[in-house]
Amino acid sequence: MGHCPFTHLQAYGGEMCEHIKNEKLRIQQFQKSLTGPALKWFVQLNRSKIRSWNDLANAFFLGTVSL
Repeated sequence: MGHCPFTHLQAYGGEMCEHIKNEKLRIQQFQKSLTGPALKWFVQLNRSKIRSWNDLANAFFLGTVSL
C-alpha cells in the first residue's frame, strides 16, 4: 500500500463526505478506493462481521497496517 491505512481512511472520508449518513453506500463503494494488497485484503474479508462503517474502518486499519 502506498500510504498508511489511517491516511487512506481520511482521504476516502473526504471523498465521501456528502454521503456521511449513508453507511451502506460508503461500505459498498470502499472497495473502489483500493488497489494491490489492500484490495486483496478486502476481497478476503469476512463480511459477516461488518455491520457498520466503523466495523469496516477498524478491520481495514488492523488488517492492512502491515501491508
